[in-house]
Amino acid sequence: MIYLSDCRGHEEGCFRYISRSHTKLNVFRLLTLVELFRKPRFKALSPILNFFGKDIGGKKGDAILVNSTGIHRGNPVARGKRRALTLYFDNGVKFD
Repeated sequence: MIYLSDCRGHEEGCFRYISRSHTKLNVFRLLTLVELFRKPRFKALSPILNFFGKDIGGKKGDAILVNSTGIHRGNPVARGKRRALTLYFDNGVKFD
């Protein structure tokens, strides 16, 4: 992802990612935890993402490279505007 505008903090809607959440074991653990809550996944994952996730801000032109199979989102924009260009690449690996 490339920031097309300054997006340095949580209120500006910067990217949020849970480290190592792309691994099968960690995804299994998170989904098991979600099932314990017995809520729709997006509602249950939000507090988990808020607690474990890390904000990744940047200035206009900065690039962020992540494994997008991990749990991630853009924070809600409370101030200013967030503009970003996102590119996805697929290496053909399938999770069964």
